[in-house]
Amino acid sequence: MVVAVLVTTLLSGFGIVAVNRMIDSRFDNLKRTEVNVAQDTGAGEPANFLLIGSDTRSFVSNDKDKQSFTDSDGETGQRSDTMMIIRVDPKAKRTLVMAIPRDLRVDIPGIGIQKINASFNQDLGGGPDKVIETIKSNFDIDIQHYVELDFDSFRNVVSALGTVNVYFPAPARDLKSGLNTYMQKGCIALDGEAALSYVRSRYYQQYIDGKWQTDPTSNYGRIARQQEFMKRVATVAVKKSLTDPLKGRDVSDSIIKNLQVDQDLSKQDIYKLMNAFNGVDPNDPTRVSFQTLPVQPKTISGISFDVLQESEAEPLLEEFRNLESGGSSNNDAVKLPRPSTVKVQVLNSTGTKGLASTAMTSFQEIGFAPAGTGNATLRSVTEIRYSPQNKNKALLVSQYIGGTLVLDSSITGADVTVILGKDFKSVSTKAQPIVKDQVAGDVPTTTIGKTQEVNSGIDETVNCPA
Repeated sequence: MVVAVLVTTLLSGFGIVAVNRMIDSRFDNLKRTEVNVAQDTGAGEPANFLLIGSDTRSFVSNDKDKQSFTDSDGETGQRSDTMMIIRVDPKAKRTLVMAIPRDLRVDIPGIGIQKINASFNQDLGGGPDKVIETIKSNFDIDIQHYVELDFDSFRNVVSALGTVNVYFPAPARDLKSGLNTYMQKGCIALDGEAALSYVRSRYYQQYIDGKWQTDPTSNYGRIARQQEFMKRVATVAVKKSLTDPLKGRDVSDSIIKNLQVDQDLSKQDIYKLMNAFNGVDPNDPTRVSFQTLPVQPKTISGISFDVLQESEAEPLLEEFRNLESGGSSNNDAVKLPRPSTVKVQVLNSTGTKGLASTAMTSFQEIGFAPAGTGNATLRSVTEIRYSPQNKNKALLVSQYIGGTLVLDSSITGADVTVILGKDFKSVSTKAQPIVKDQVAGDVPTTTIGKTQEVNSGIDETVNCPA
């Protein structure tokens, strides 16, 4: 579950429609849990918020939910389905979101070597305090605040918004999570039930070349889909709250009834989150950055783990340890390298032949050094992947093509790897200081989970609007 989606939505709603009285009434309804968090920082200073997506099945009350959310043995316990740390810097208006893979191999104090999601496992003596203790002992990161949501909360907030559009480059399904686009592709509107099955998908399959093909990225692909969905929910919340203030209230109410926060979370902290997100385009990588802790899969004693890549992860972890405001984060304040010093690889994930070569030619005309072309698994959004030491090179590339910046320690033979998604239009001949998604008109959508006629005339060359 993408717990950060819900928090972003909550903040967007508060930031647009709230007055003090509204915040007061909803703040008083927050559920509190005693958590051993670190001392809070000042109102304008950075802070780390730990967000846990709990897979608790305590809400299960009917046969449909029992089938969807319990395993073959009727398991109804609590685990950590999604774990993220959000570093907000209100003064710089910069937000950094780090996803922690659930199978990360760590030493859990008092429990031993386990996957990090076990630190939340109540059957092993885990819980919020144990997660915070594990993060501190393994990464030396202080957590100032704790937020927890569950499956039902996620489903309810998307339902409160109505639907959220997602672009599927090919028909998709997941036999375990229940995701099914019913052989449709393109821009599809997901209701609460379908959205939950989408972000929970770990066994994602696409129908390509006449057969179902499993996404080889597994949990990493799920994290990427979650982060992209997070941006879309934030965008939808802003748009709908602007046109219908009561919608922001409904979204907030749908979250708060199942939201748990630490005992020290104050109104000042709510405003700190608001100030960090307020007026920020979620697609602007200089203001809101989504990262995944660099890991490599490895089998140890017959158990599959994600093992931390320490040298690659250190620059990212250091950002969360630093609780001093970074000031302005605009590209103008960053010394970007010359294109001739950046080796770019281009991969085509659109299904349209020749695009990687076309894009590479454009990059070479600008002055970038070529590092090869190839193909990748179909995806909707263009990604700019970079290793930790090449972040400024990735920012330079983003000025010419846009896309989502992704930290990737596995890159070899190139400084930056550009993966062209269905949203790719062209490589700009001039650098753009802020690259935003361009939406060309309205895109017909198919709604999953509601009775609506399927629209088969989707223009796949047009970006899917939120």
